[in-house]
Amino acid sequence: MNLILFFEGDAKLKKGFEAFFRRMIPNSVAVNGIACGSKPVERFLESKDEYSGDFCILLMDADKLIDGGKYKNENLVSILKNKAKWKNSFNDVNEERLHFMVIEMESWFLSDINAMKKVFGSTLRDSYLPDIQEIEALSKSKVWSALETVTSNKYHKTLSALNLLFELNPETVASRSRHCRILFDTLTQKLNSLDPK
Repeated sequence: MNLILFFEGDAKLKKGFEAFFRRMIPNSVAVNGIACGSKPVERFLESKDEYSGDFCILLMDADKLIDGGKYKNENLVSILKNKAKWKNSFNDVNEERLHFMVIEMESWFLSDINAMKKVFGSTLRDSYLPDIQEIEALSKSKVWSALETVTSNKYHKTLSALNLLFELNPETVASRSRHCRILFDTLTQKLNSLDPK
């Protein structure tokens, strides 16, 4: 069994996401990232059955599902399943396959100051990083404002993101992001039994 990761975003991020998830799961499990651009749900629903012998998950930004792009303490899986245009499409999809970056991928980056330092070096204005344990409490606008400030507007949506994904510590991110913790725990429970110790 392999881990098939359908992720929202550019294909240039594929190797970065694969590297991040390899640090999260047993070594014996291969990771195959599938970039879905701006239509991760549609691509996941169209293609998941092609990988019936593998564990497929959908990973996407939560802001696409919430009015105004603001984080609310709701069951994001239920929101996704109840969207009118997908209402009947998720009948055979277990909730353990649906995961969210809250509020978005860049929230994860702000969670790990060491990864930020490795990528941006001495130019990083880390004293401006938000002093908050629960990174999911930051709205999208505050995430981007903080990111632009601490990187002196040097953050690039693709190039910087790729480098950060290579450096992110899954445990560090999960300690500050409830939905990353859910993802981490789900994969550990699901795939750990496949690792021959």
